[in-house]
Amino acid sequence: MKQWSRLLVVVAGTIAAAVAQGCVLDTGDLEDEEELESTSSEFAADSCSSEPAPKCPATSAPEGKGLVDINRCAFPLSESFGSIPALSGLEQITTRVSLQQVLGDLNRTAKGTKSIKGSPAGVVRGFAWESDDDNSKVWIPQGISGSADSVGGNIGGKNVVLVSWYHAPEKATNKDKPEKEKGVRIAIVDASGKDAKYRFALLVKPTGTASAPSFQAVNSHAGGIVWFKNYLYVADTAKGIRVFDMNRILKVEGDSTKSQIGCSGGKCKAFDYRYVIPQVGEYKPLSKCGQRFSFMSLDRSTNPPSLITGEFCDGESCPKLSGRLFRWELNPSNGRINRAYPIKAWLMGQSHVQGGAADGNLFYLTSSKPAGHKGALYRVTAGKSKTSQWAEGPEDLMIDRNNDLIWSLGEYKPRTFFAVKQSSYPKP
Repeated sequence: MKQWSRLLVVVAGTIAAAVAQGCVLDTGDLEDEEELESTSSEFAADSCSSEPAPKCPATSAPEGKGLVDINRCAFPLSESFGSIPALSGLEQITTRVSLQQVLGDLNRTAKGTKSIKGSPAGVVRGFAWESDDDNSKVWIPQGISGSADSVGGNIGGKNVVLVSWYHAPEKATNKDKPEKEKGVRIAIVDASGKDAKYRFALLVKPTGTASAPSFQAVNSHAGGIVWFKNYLYVADTAKGIRVFDMNRILKVEGDSTKSQIGCSGGKCKAFDYRYVIPQVGEYKPLSKCGQRFSFMSLDRSTNPPSLITGEFCDGESCPKLSGRLFRWELNPSNGRINRAYPIKAWLMGQSHVQGGAADGNLFYLTSSKPAGHKGALYRVTAGKSKTSQWAEGPEDLMIDRNNDLIWSLGEYKPRTFFAVKQSSYPKP
């Protein structure tokens, strides 16, 4: 395994912005790590860095009684960004395209519908995926973001929505023909009209060198995504956050076998996906308190905007009421997390939380706790919580403040993504 050549490391109790030539990241399912050159970016100063590392906070809160503050200083991150020689090499043998070019090449249609399983209140827009995506056993939708997050509105006059789908080959019905792990794909959707057009792009990790570049699939649950500026943040559970660059989308060759990934002989293929989005950075949890990144969203009500991350706990992955929420300050000039520590941290006091979004001090949390795949939406503030009926098999959330909308999606058939009036869900 190669090492990232520069790593901005935050050690609990101190921030050390230094060259760490001997530091190797725990990459889990990634087989090969590309070298990164250091960048001038550093985390902003934080008072947590001058304090002794605190003990892990309490691990549970009263159920349904609202958010409970915990010590944010127990949850530092490390950051890795920089130039990637293999990505530069890939741009020489593939075609770099803009998002507008991808939006001009959409090849699938999600039919408009307001029939959302679970019947959440206030539905104003909804879309049903094409039948093969709706029926897929091995591709599961999870996270949602869009141009409302990225730029606070439309891009080129289009309401762009992104939805992450993770590959679960173990769920294939034909066990005699096991599927290769294909990682994560992103549905790039133009949701401007009555029906929505979309196309999938594959998330990839550049590998190799500038002269012999390649890439591989990114194996992740991708339970939450946030698109801010040019960066696509992807929740990677215990491993932290992966970061991809929407300004460096690559067009690759087709693959009729749908089985080839990477580059050979100057040609690159990605399981017949014609577009790939490359990873350019990552954040790793340094906390000793078992921090997880199950879902995420963007809060544009704060100045600067902030990233919300949270933990799914169901009694198996972690104790039911131990799920935490974190708010991370973003740097509006470069689109990255600005501080090594969250600026706020809470216990949620709810279980089975699949998605969470914030509008200031009001949090919306989707939960799969109700029996039979039914969903709930918790409206939560400090010390208060109310429950609303929500879509079945609920997942991630995105708030479009300018249009009074909350976007969400469900992972069970019939699979839809939809928007409700945010004003239909007031503070508790």
